[in-house]
Amino acid sequence: MTLEKLLNELKHLDLTLPLIFSYEGGEIGAGYHVTEIKSAHIKSIDCGRRISEWDEMLIQLLDGPKGQHMIASKFVNIVEHSSKVLGSLETKPVYFEFALKNLGLELFSLERIEVIEDRILARLISKRAMCKPASLFVGDNFTADDTNSYCCGKSLSTSVCCA
Repeated sequence: MTLEKLLNELKHLDLTLPLIFSYEGGEIGAGYHVTEIKSAHIKSIDCGRRISEWDEMLIQLLDGPKGQHMIASKFVNIVEHSSKVLGSLETKPVYFEFALKNLGLELFSLERIEVIEDRILARLISKRAMCKPASLFVGDNFTADDTNSYCCGKSLSTSVCCA
């Protein structure tokens, strides 16, 4: 999801409601705050020797032990201000860094935003490692067996990567 899409979805909701981030491990604690917003330029080489470059935005959340959940308008204001200062983030993918009780920081993408019982829930899903050459052959939902077949293959001479 891009920053622009995230902000548009939030702005169509009641911004006086609390914004709560959740994932299968639980919900962020009341009193959380946005500790950092990062604009990252990434240049990489994958196991197939393809070079890629892209920009993305990372929002780091600090779990809060007490207090009240941040209202959506405050989150929107923080993100909009940061985007203006850092520049040109609207079309960049946005990811979240977060850990319940601030243990074991993980990287998440935003699955969906929904209103449930006078709360805005931002549902996060854990990001996972992937073999980009294998995903070109079988899509993003490949398994470890697919990776072995399409990526590194039975031998390095027939492999699309790891050469």
